Amino acid sequence: MKKIIEAVGDPSKLHEILENYDQFAVIKIGGGLLDSNDESRSIAKDLAVLSDVGLYPTVVHGAGPQLDRAFTAAGLETPKIDGKRTTPKEGASELDDVTKSVGAELVDSVRALGADVDQITWRSGVILGELVDPEDLASVSSLEINPEPIAQSIFEKRIPIMASTGRQNSVSRASDEAGFIEQSVLNINADTAATAIAVELGVNKYISLTPTGAVLDSEGVRISELAAEDALEMIDSGHIHSGMVPKITEAIALIDKGIGSVAITSPNDLLTELFTDAGRGTIIK
Repeated sequence: MKKIIEAVGDPSKLHEILENYDQFAVIKIGGGLLDSNDESRSIAKDLAVLSDVGLYPTVVHGAGPQLDRAFTAAGLETPKIDGKRTTPKEGASELDDVTKSVGAELVDSVRALGADVDQITWRSGVILGELVDPEDLASVSSLEINPEPIAQSIFEKRIPIMASTGRQNSVSRASDEAGFIEQSVLNINADTAATAIAVELGVNKYISLTPTGAVLDSEGVRISELAAEDALEMIDSGHIHSGMVPKITEAIALIDKGIGSVAITSPNDLLTELFTDAGRGTIIK
């Protein structure tokens, strides 16, 4: 509670904020942050704080660096196109194992701090889609969101935590487990998955946690507010590139679809971004 009051600044505002957070937030966490013990611990502590005051954000995480290592070890090439990783179907088991492991570590860290959480996997069918290219598990179209498992977790006062993996809509259960995984699991860009979930849930806030904690200008200085048209110009010029491109394009899509507050920030500033109108990252307008 003390951390939230410090983030809000004015304790008298806290009750009003909590009263209006029936549809709270989606928090997207980059896999690189969960590859760092310090960053992961910071995130787990703040999630436990939120749970302690009765707030249950939906957490969607990536696993990019962890998957890179696993695919390299398996001798699989996974080039990126426009900041999004391709995934050969031969990497289905690595995709399943690694994303579950990354999520489980975060779940265990939050539980160790006394908070109730659920790890929701792709098997639950929250994220459904179809493959455009059967050889690439990341070539996903016709994305659909089934919010029921998330809603159930929140109803039962648990924070839902899930990787950005999904399940193919048209695949029935295979006779063996390995076959089911290879025929079913989808590797969805975490920004894309989190955005789709935020829209389906109709949340008040969307927060994307990144190592830089903001969009930076040409001098490396944080941009506190970024209009959509300016962001698109920065993409066209190449200033915004690589993995930041899907973060920005999905953020703009959220604004267009009515999500009131969309921000990119760092784990250290998560609570400030959630509970104030002017955080310490970049607000997309």
